[in-house]
Amino acid sequence: MAKFVMNGPIETRRQALGFMSSRINYERASAGKYSAGGFKLQRMRRLLDLLDNPQHQLPTIHIAGTKGKGSTAVMIAEMLSAAGYTTGLFTSPHVSEFEERMRVDGVGPSELELVSLLNAVIEPVRTMERSPDSMSPTYFELATAMAWLYFVRKEAQFVVLGNRLSQIAAEKGGIIKSGIPVFSGVDGRESQAVVEEICRTRGAPLYELGRDFHLSGRSVCRWGELANRPGDALGCAQLVDVSTPWRNWSDVPLSLAGDHQAINAAVSLAVVDWLDHGGHLVSPSAVHRGMARLEWPLRIEVLGAKPTVVVDAAHNTASAAALIRTLNSEFEARQRILVFAVTSDKDVAGLLRQLVPQFDTIILTQYVNNPRAVPTEELAAVFQKTFDRPAISAADPLEAWNTASALAKRDDLICITGSFFLAAEVRELIGGRSLLAVRT
Repeated sequence: MAKFVMNGPIETRRQALGFMSSRINYERASAGKYSAGGFKLQRMRRLLDLLDNPQHQLPTIHIAGTKGKGSTAVMIAEMLSAAGYTTGLFTSPHVSEFEERMRVDGVGPSELELVSLLNAVIEPVRTMERSPDSMSPTYFELATAMAWLYFVRKEAQFVVLGNRLSQIAAEKGGIIKSGIPVFSGVDGRESQAVVEEICRTRGAPLYELGRDFHLSGRSVCRWGELANRPGDALGCAQLVDVSTPWRNWSDVPLSLAGDHQAINAAVSLAVVDWLDHGGHLVSPSAVHRGMARLEWPLRIEVLGAKPTVVVDAAHNTASAAALIRTLNSEFEARQRILVFAVTSDKDVAGLLRQLVPQFDTIILTQYVNNPRAVPTEELAAVFQKTFDRPAISAADPLEAWNTASALAKRDDLICITGSFFLAAEVRELIGGRSLLAVRT
């Protein structure tokens, strides 16, 4: 890894990002270096201690799980912001710009703020590196610490964290604490039993989807209907009905497609209702405004019509299954074209077996801005061993997008998926803004 040397303080955004890039980054590490052993809770705690523990100064809503963290986090943050609370939101990874990871009421740090935040953490980093155990914070840990400082400086009234907390905790249940309520939307009895046992052991009140709060209905707007509406009249992807111990909700607008997002909305509404019941008032109008204006890139995001273009960050079997269900139930197409790339530590053959039967044309590629991509030729070899049908190979996302665009007719659907990094690169190539969202 290249060393970043500065004789004085950081002065520009470019220098700040250069310093960040010099740190170990497990989002970019190759599969051989990517292991749970690299995430040390002790190191994160030490860094925050040296910064006077900014995380203890703010009310925080933690979200953990294998999928849906970011979507749930942004829903809660939007509703709280719409209710007038200064709300910090931390998510990772970012789609285009580093500053997306830390936002207050939707706004990330300016260049001056980013430089100031990084200068604030440099001396604690050097202190840690001079310690006998030579702890050196990672990219993710620095980003997390900078976010906490940003939220404190902006005097956030709430902070919502939808990051991969499981990577810096001994277990996903590591965020569960005595007396702090837990809202769970997990499916599967085994997973539910684990959450129930941790909550019981630690004395944390538990509210479960299907027992304490319910997704009682949803009305889906098919993309074929939405695509015929002009401009701001596109409308929402779905309307959801949710009942909680404190309130019944009807026709809450949700700009994200899929039944899995309806479940995330149910969890989010239950959390906001609990806060409202406890005195942090969130009016029904604020809930509707927050949910209506919600935009969350790369989650079955529609970037084009005629042909329909969908980008999605699905990278495991659970998220791929959610994508397939949504395409089958909410999108119409004469033929479907899949653009697929994947990360080397994923179940490549398993993802292909899940996705390929749902598409008429397959284009295999590799993303270029992250070294963890499976090379196109290796991906093609796996494909040939798994399927008795042809696939098109493209050297990079640009070639893959150009090929898909040339093949697609007006009534077709192009879906780009298999990796967050592929979806992000193609989204940037297209330069589009989500069409499947409510404008306010």
